[in-house]
Amino acid sequence: MKKIVAVTFIALLALGGCARESASQATAPTDNQASAATAPAAATAVVASVPATPAPEAAPAQVEVVEMFWYGCPHCYSLDPYLESWRKNKPAYVEFRRVPITWGEVHRSHAHMFYALQALGKEEALHSAVFSEMHEKKNYMFTQGNENESLAAQVAFAKAHGISEADYRNAYNSFSVQTNLQKSDELMRRFKVESVPLIVINGKFLTDVSMAGSPANVISVIGDLAASEKRR
Repeated sequence: MKKIVAVTFIALLALGGCARESASQATAPTDNQASAATAPAAATAVVASVPATPAPEAAPAQVEVVEMFWYGCPHCYSLDPYLESWRKNKPAYVEFRRVPITWGEVHRSHAHMFYALQALGKEEALHSAVFSEMHEKKNYMFTQGNENESLAAQVAFAKAHGISEADYRNAYNSFSVQTNLQKSDELMRRFKVESVPLIVINGKFLTDVSMAGSPANVISVIGDLAASEKRR
């Protein structure tokens, strides 16, 4: 069954990759695309302004940094260690949060898992572990067209990390998780998210690896813009 699930997921990855593409236009990611996160710095602009964006959700005097991501995205997986290192040492005035994208069935399934773990207070403890499960063990915890099988795979992962099946299922089916999935939908529309990972700084600026040129440059852009917003 795991092999079937993996093949199904890889087919879906070929359709979408880390970009929101129509099935008629999409292609499987190439080696060059998979390694794009380590490309040298580009000479082009590294940020884009977001016009007429509603205020971010951070507390007053805080600068909000949001990562729009997908667990199945190899680019998100490549960027994650850089973000984790930055997150652990970020300035106190920066409020960081992750928002999973919900474009299609597989994205929504993984977003559902993210919010279930968050509801259980396990986001920080297991975030990197979920990435590793998918990209190192090739266990994508998703079966197309079968939510029960996808949920069973997620439950198995949760149990392997000390979470009871009852607790995980209760979180998965909770009102708060459903609400957060709706908020993800709203943020995707607000920022017109067409590819991930995408970083949003204080609801005003966007950056990603393509614009910044490398994961290290993304972190530099975040730091510079957050400091600039703090001075305003």
